[in-house]
Amino acid sequence: MTPPIPLPDEEPAAEGRGPAAAYAANWRTVLAVDAGMGVVMLAAGVVLAVVWNPVGGGLLGSLGLVYLVLVARRARAWAALRRDAGLG
Repeated sequence: MTPPIPLPDEEPAAEGRGPAAAYAANWRTVLAVDAGMGVVMLAAGVVLAVVWNPVGGGLLGSLGLVYLVLVARRARAWAALRRDAGLG
């Protein structure tokens, strides 16, 4: 049996602790795309709630909002890791 392949977020960076993406040059782009997915989920939830099913739309919109909060927390953590590593 082969060991599972680690996800990119699970690979430690060469500069220290934390995910390798936190130390990438395009880290803001990675977070922006991730936040974009949360915005799409939130918008789809609002549209679904208005047009078809308030319960399903509310659930999807809530999940999108939670996802955006988690992306914001990850952005703060990555900024702190970069600051500690001297990358600005």
